Amino acid sequence: TEAVQHVLDVFVAHCLLTIDRDPITRQQRVGVAHDILLQEWSLLRSWIDANRAGLQTKRQVYRASAEWQNMGRDVQYLASGMVLAQLEQWISSTDLLVTSFEYDYIEQSISERERLEAEARRQQADEDARNAHTRRRLRQLLMITTGAATLAIVVMGLALMQSVRATQYQQDAQSRERIALTQGAVVDTDAQQIQSRALVTSSRLALA
Repeated sequence: TEAVQHVLDVFVAHCLLTIDRDPITRQQRVGVAHDILLQEWSLLRSWIDANRAGLQTKRQVYRASAEWQNMGRDVQYLASGMVLAQLEQWISSTDLLVTSFEYDYIEQSISERERLEAEARRQQADEDARNAHTRRRLRQLLMITTGAATLAIVVMGLALMQSVRATQYQQDAQSRERIALTQGAVVDTDAQQIQSRALVTSSRLALA
């Protein structure tokens, strides 16, 4: 307003305040030029004391946003981590004037953080999906291996049973062959005995 501008002009004329324009935002800014103003203006001093932390944060935001602008708004120069968390808290509660450049700097920092968090979630989801696929493949391989091992055991069991049976059949055949040979030898012996008796009988009859 005209009244405020008049007061500013008076203070500037007495070298108590300075007025210039921000080199980035081109907005008018006012600075204290002499300590006597703080010594004699108790309300201003108490206001500065009460907002010292906020003013310090604002200076940090100003410098950071200026650097970001000078570096072509490169995302590497945005705030992150605990610094960004403090700036979020500050901008939501401060009564200080926040320029559009400072506000844009904080907003872009928040957007970049959300983008990185979304990217991290996507990468984690992809990693979880790959791990789940790997676990499924391992389970399938385990099932196939277990099935193959079971089949191999069954085949080996059947082969062993067949081998035992074949051995048994061979032993039975050999036993039958030995029995047959034994029985044949007995028959031959009996025949020889009968023949011998017949010869003896014939001899006795001839002598009689």
